[in-house]
Amino acid sequence: MLKTQEENNQKTFKEVIAEVILDCQYYMKETSIKTTKQALQHAKSLFDKPILSITSQDLRRIILSLEKKNLSIATIDKIYYNLNLVFKYALENEYIQTNPLRKVQRIQKTDELNQTNYNVWKPSEFQEFIYNVKEPLYYTLFSLLYYTGMRRGEALSLQWKHIDLKKGTINIQQTLSNIHSVKEEVLTPPKTKKFNTINLYTSNSYQYIREMVSDRKSKNQF
Repeated sequence: MLKTQEENNQKTFKEVIAEVILDCQYYMKETSIKTTKQALQHAKSLFDKPILSITSQDLRRIILSLEKKNLSIATIDKIYYNLNLVFKYALENEYIQTNPLRKVQRIQKTDELNQTNYNVWKPSEFQEFIYNVKEPLYYTLFSLLYYTGMRRGEALSLQWKHIDLKKGTINIQQTLSNIHSVKEEVLTPPKTKKFNTINLYTSNSYQYIREMVSDRKSKNQF
């Protein structure tokens, strides 16, 4: 028992990360696991350090170094979240007694919080783009993405049973995800637990989408 406790006390940050990644495989998508690994690389200076000896000061230096790199708030939040994931796991497994990240507050950049920068095409810009798309399958795909706002993986996973042209609805029940470890694509549940239904009647482009999809279906083009 003493030996086990002693081993736990000597577990390095990198070793605990490996355990977390293994645990994540039971409830997290492969793409999300990859994001977690990439985020934790920003703390690689702590990898060989026993997790029990990592202090709030150590973590504060990590966060400050990220801010000096002018990373976006969203990126730093993602790194912070994944660091917290590791320390919460360590706390639950009694590798540490307290979570040192709880005392680390990241400085908010008010100028970035007050500005919302979206790179969104105007309708005229999309029309210029789609005019040059000659392949029916891609024409339909890009139009669905633009006019409905669905994610790429959601659009690529659509089947005819998910589309009701009479009701004017598209049901998002799955998404196509890349599994990098085995180099293949699989269908997985959407990011949100509840199925999402897109009501095409609320879109000014409903008639256009309906006619376009109906035409492709009648010609058996996808």
